[in-house]
Amino acid sequence: MSESKIGGRYILGEQIGRGGMATVYHAHDPQFGRDVAIKMLHSLPGDELEEFLVKKFRQEAKIIASLEHYAIVPVYDFGRHDDWPYLVMRLMDGGTLKDSIQQGALPLVEIQIVLDRICSALERAHQSNIVHRDIKPTNIFIDGEGLVYLGDFGIARVTAGDQTTSYLGSPRYMAPEQAQGDPLSPATDIYQMGIVLFEMLTGRKPFSGETPEQTILMHLQDPIPRPTMYDADLPIGMDSVIELSLAKHPEDRFQTAGDLAAAFRHALKSPPAHTIADQDSAEYFVNSEYDLPVESPEAEEPYVTEKRPFFLDDDHAIPSEPASEGFLAQNRWLLWLVASVLTLLLICGGSYFAARAAGLVGTGSAQNNPVILPPPSLESQAGNSDPISEPVAETEAEIDEETESNPVATVTLPVFEELDIDSSQLAELGGGAGGLVYAAESDQDFSIFKADDQGVAWISDNSFRAFGATFSPDGRRVAWHEEHEIEKTWEVYSANADGSDKQNITNNRADDSFPRWSPDGSQIVFHTNRNLTEVDQERQFDIYVIDVQTGNELQLTDSEQNEFGGAFSPAGDQIVFHRQLSGNIWELFIINADGTDEEQITTLNRPSLFASWSPDGNQLVFHGFVNGFWQIFTLDLATRNTTQVTFDAQNSFYPKWSPNGEWIAFHREFDAENRDIYLVSADGTSQVRVTNTPEQERMPDWQPAQR
Repeated sequence: MSESKIGGRYILGEQIGRGGMATVYHAHDPQFGRDVAIKMLHSLPGDELEEFLVKKFRQEAKIIASLEHYAIVPVYDFGRHDDWPYLVMRLMDGGTLKDSIQQGALPLVEIQIVLDRICSALERAHQSNIVHRDIKPTNIFIDGEGLVYLGDFGIARVTAGDQTTSYLGSPRYMAPEQAQGDPLSPATDIYQMGIVLFEMLTGRKPFSGETPEQTILMHLQDPIPRPTMYDADLPIGMDSVIELSLAKHPEDRFQTAGDLAAAFRHALKSPPAHTIADQDSAEYFVNSEYDLPVESPEAEEPYVTEKRPFFLDDDHAIPSEPASEGFLAQNRWLLWLVASVLTLLLICGGSYFAARAAGLVGTGSAQNNPVILPPPSLESQAGNSDPISEPVAETEAEIDEETESNPVATVTLPVFEELDIDSSQLAELGGGAGGLVYAAESDQDFSIFKADDQGVAWISDNSFRAFGATFSPDGRRVAWHEEHEIEKTWEVYSANADGSDKQNITNNRADDSFPRWSPDGSQIVFHTNRNLTEVDQERQFDIYVIDVQTGNELQLTDSEQNEFGGAFSPAGDQIVFHRQLSGNIWELFIINADGTDEEQITTLNRPSLFASWSPDGNQLVFHGFVNGFWQIFTLDLATRNTTQVTFDAQNSFYPKWSPNGEWIAFHREFDAENRDIYLVSADGTSQVRVTNTPEQERMPDWQPAQR
């Protein structure tokens, strides 16, 4: 900006916040002798985009001005400076609700205050036919006196009658109808407020996947988690408040925001969850009159809610402790006998492997030195009295009915071979240089690491979140996506395999993610949301290719759907990616590297994501959702047959072929806070656990032989 005084009146101070559309500054208004906040729109490339965002910015000013309410951030002034619009608002110098939640769950009395004020603000907006569409902790502001306010109406929409349609929003707070492009209503805001309530009660989000699209899928189909799973001291009625707030169908939720706040107050009267003898059968619920019992029934034994992963329902409960005695535990084998029309006898070896505890890189801290250790055995879990879902062989008829025209290989349970490897054998096992690159937790955030028999090397620094690392074909460089220091968007970076010579490959105000190299190392394919759809002018994700040396870009896809996860074929002439055909249907497509001759290659009618090519180019590997879990699948490109290669009662993500094509690296999710790297043989008969830490290691990739 050319001056420090805005609109000839406001003295501009330091920057206090920056989002995807605007920057917020601390300023002083000498006319009234008060400090204010000034929100100014960024200067963005593209006349069409700028015109659209200026329109959105002006709309925000009008909406807030029309909503006089004690819990909505007030707007004092609106104008233009150097042809760029600005808003003058009350200064909120107490931070946001996110700052408070990051320190852990909030006291119930504080939650009630937040709910009463924000739900009242939502009621006022809904009465004016305005749907906020972006309720989240960062949009709930706190003033110097500790009072909360609802702000950032940047994507709010005045409804036509009582409905509006849009895909725009934050994936972790996106209501199911919002993700599917269905009509929105006040129930959309109630769903998002329910997500915020869950965070305030537990200190965590109810749905949080590896990528935006996976998080959206969880909103669409995963069971609603109970907050008392994470804190058995919470009133039992909170489970029902969350259930009614996060119902998948809008008509099943609270009818008004005021109803949500009232239900919370009534739920405070219900007894703590740990005092209920049988939580599943106890009739502690919130009905339409919020008729909650005040007294708890007599309980012979206190009930403590099992703290299990939020994505599991009662039919997939993970035992709190594996069985340590009995025939199965002693012999480490488990036999399933499945009676069917054909009377198949399936034998599944229950012990994955026995591996040396010396570790991938020797001794040291658990976080920085991944080790090779055996995973919990299936037999140990099955020996526990708690139920666990057992993998069951599918008949060809069942598979054909489920997948329609896309043929799938007959599934039989593998007999897991017992393996014994150490770090020096990793190259012998998978070929290449014997190293892995992956994202791992560091100082409560994620950085890129390279692990081999020499130890663990830090590729990216730990200043900003980084994911999706991948080696160049010659094994000498690594590319990944990282949060930009200023823009707070995802950008693609690369560096030498030792972390030196870090370069910014993309640099724009959009999210560029999940890079993959071309076979000659001259190009990188990635997905980005820098474009606007023709319908409703919303951002969408497309597949792009960038020349690493010149920076020249080629847009490969330009449909009205979202496309993610591009990957070059070994020959470099084709790129595979996945496209969202509807809310929870993602299929794989192949397109020529010049953007011509697009072809859909799966019709599984379920999520199929982030494919990777085999070294010979004859197969793909991807993760897909089936029977309540994310599993790893291979696809034969000649026959179009898919084969499931993991069957565990945990989620498995982001598979990558080994350089010799015999193994697949991926990461497995044990709970919301723990993910480890695994290897599975291409035929699914053997597994190796590579890391075993209490933190998270994600998205591995093999290092090719350096040349």
